[in-house]
Amino acid sequence: MGKKDKERDVHEQVRFQVDDFMKNYMGETKDSLQKNENNFGAMSLVDSWFNPEPQLIKHLIIIQMIAAMIVTALMIIVEGQNMNPFEGMLSIVGFMFFVSFTALMYNRF
Repeated sequence: MGKKDKERDVHEQVRFQVDDFMKNYMGETKDSLQKNENNFGAMSLVDSWFNPEPQLIKHLIIIQMIAAMIVTALMIIVEGQNMNPFEGMLSIVGFMFFVSFTALMYNRF
């Protein structure tokens, strides 16, 4: 047990040294993180990229909803001349279903 504990302690020390080196190399220290929560270092950028804020996700959903609705409406308008009344009504009902589904997805986040 004594040998494994020593190896574990050495491993922990090396890991902390590597972490400290990487933080210093990236320009982020514990002091700078405590002083400024909104700093613009590499580690904070990586963290915000892989763990986005819920508000950012909502904005992205809104942008995608608007783009998809514009494209869908233009497709219905362009192809509306070639549709019979049943197909036209079906496409409009499908479009309304699509709009309600995206609104539900927005409220989910």
